[in-house]
Amino acid sequence: MLIPSFQLNLQEPLQQGKVCAGHLYDDSSCVAGATLGGKVLVHNPHEKAGSGVNATQFLNINRDVSCVDCGPLDRSIAHDVLVVGTQSSVQAYDAEANREVFHREVADGASRVVVGNLGIFEQPVAVVGGNCSIQGFAVDENGEGQEVYWSVTGDNVSALALADVDGDGYNEILVGSEDFQVRVFQHEECLLETTETDAVTDLTPIHSQRYGYALANGTVGVYSLDKRAWRVKSRHKPTALQAFDLDGDGVPELISGWSSGKVEVRDEASGQVVFKDVIGSGVAGLLRANIRGHGEELVVCGTEGQLRGYQAAVDDTRVAQVANQRVLMELSNQRDEVVAQLASARQLLIEKRNKPKDDTRGGAGDMLPGDTKVTMRWEIAPSQKHVDIVAEVDTECWIRGCVLLAEGIFKGTESLGHMFDTPTRCCRVPVVTEKDMACTVHIKVLVCSSLGSSVTHLYESDLVLPRFAMHYVVPRSHLQHEPSAYVQFKINERVQRVALWIEQAFNADTSNLQKSASLDAAFLSIRTGQGTILEVQPTADGLANQVTIRTDDMALAGDIVQDMCQALAIGDLKSTAVFPHEMSALQRTLDIVSDCNANRIKFQAEAADNSNLVKSLVIRAEDSRILWDMEGMTRSYRSLMDVNRDLLMEHEKRATNHQQLLDSLKEVNGMIQKAARLRAGQPKAAVVSACRSAIRSSNLSALHQIIQQGAPDDV
Repeated sequence: MLIPSFQLNLQEPLQQGKVCAGHLYDDSSCVAGATLGGKVLVHNPHEKAGSGVNATQFLNINRDVSCVDCGPLDRSIAHDVLVVGTQSSVQAYDAEANREVFHREVADGASRVVVGNLGIFEQPVAVVGGNCSIQGFAVDENGEGQEVYWSVTGDNVSALALADVDGDGYNEILVGSEDFQVRVFQHEECLLETTETDAVTDLTPIHSQRYGYALANGTVGVYSLDKRAWRVKSRHKPTALQAFDLDGDGVPELISGWSSGKVEVRDEASGQVVFKDVIGSGVAGLLRANIRGHGEELVVCGTEGQLRGYQAAVDDTRVAQVANQRVLMELSNQRDEVVAQLASARQLLIEKRNKPKDDTRGGAGDMLPGDTKVTMRWEIAPSQKHVDIVAEVDTECWIRGCVLLAEGIFKGTESLGHMFDTPTRCCRVPVVTEKDMACTVHIKVLVCSSLGSSVTHLYESDLVLPRFAMHYVVPRSHLQHEPSAYVQFKINERVQRVALWIEQAFNADTSNLQKSASLDAAFLSIRTGQGTILEVQPTADGLANQVTIRTDDMALAGDIVQDMCQALAIGDLKSTAVFPHEMSALQRTLDIVSDCNANRIKFQAEAADNSNLVKSLVIRAEDSRILWDMEGMTRSYRSLMDVNRDLLMEHEKRATNHQQLLDSLKEVNGMIQKAARLRAGQPKAAVVSACRSAIRSSNLSALHQIIQQGAPDDV
């Protein structure tokens, strides 16, 4: 049980995930968080009583606050700067001087923000995640906020953190998004990319190459680079993560806060719970702050305004107490396991004693033959648009049921069970994957020796589904129409290695393809019925092979390119992409963006005119009231009601226009992401930078050229 070092209540609600702590004043550590009504609360516990200044102050943002953080963004001042994000802007605020450091409009919105050192930038950067994009803002020598970083992600950013994941001494950006992806960005290049089972809601660095993550489905876990160390799942939703060394052993623990108010401290290596506590409301955030001036503490913020602190073990007595609590927790867990085993043994003993003497079930007749084998494989069922996982026994035995455990292939769950009314010798479980992703399925098969047997034997095995299992090989002549779009590039790899990669990624028999100097393979998608063609031909000089991937799905082409580069260890890859339908759709989207921006400027001008008219009508009405001109006052208020009605209608138009602009910008950012995934390494990062420059300068012809041919050599 955790023992709090202090407790207080701010008497104001705090929004989940929108709290931070830092030195917002020169001599004290403060807590800031978003509250109701577009306000940010700043609590300074070091404000002296009787000074005439309240310990809790409010900043009126006048917009819904979507994220907050603080840090030493401006090195010209000694304290931290508070950064507040909304759906359309980012604002940096100096609480000590009561001034705005900078204010920047952000078209993609700001759903997450984190302040810290990034890469090789000398100045601290405020990294903002929004609508499929990441932006970085730094304060220049003139004290103004300038954009110094921009990149794209696959979906809306739902979690952000800064950490040195690769151990090079510079921080990378950890990005979690709503498309279930965790990405690690080094500058514009995506170093690592892993797929989870739900939207990523929080990320926190722990130490070295390890970081914690939380998902919307109640999962909390730890990654080491792109390898998962452990994970646990709860029926509650995790709302905050933090790494903090509570037991004083020099290694931070992973602390998780939950919507139920539960606070758990887990060993970062094993995931075992070592401490836990409960507060009276949901957890809004977990902070590391020196609130009392006694050293850094873990501060738990509740959604109802509670602040509860926990001090790290520093002296020998405290360390011993923490160690004893950890041992007690471990012994308690072991006791629960032993109690469960004893209960199971008692139940088996009772069943054995109550078994009739003439009941021969469970004897030698229930034993399986020694050579019994359960074979497991997967088969394609194109007519039914799914893949079958097949389990089959090779002796005179029967299958009663099976259980499948896997990530990402069963909608809403990670397990699937099938029990058969009539045992069978061959069972088939249909599987449909929504995304092209490799997956390991752990299969448990229940086997019995006869139909009347009461004894069931368990066979377990792992079956690997290739990333492109939903695509099967067909003769090229069987395609109804060949794709008109393609991506083309050169590689210094033998055809045989490409054929081996195809065999692993698509589970296709390529033995006949490995004997020739070229390769031509056609695939058909079970989900969409669209065809994909892979061609490998030697170049004219014979020094390399030219690969052509023909498909009308640009995202699929990017997945194939990325998987090939990873399997064949290709570092940098340039390519030429021709996707006429995608480019036409991009042009239409850019036209919509242009129209929305023009409408936005028009609506702003009209709103300003209407605001001036409102002021004029209010003054006229007040003058008429003072002069007892009831007729004039009534006329002014009637006109004011008409203007107010017009303002409401204009607001609805602005809101609709803004949402359409966000949707269109998301499509543009998604297009840039798909174009970048057709390359690898430095050419991939250069495409992102070049596309950003083209959009800034409204050079649409250059944007099309970059997507098709890649970035110029001088980018």
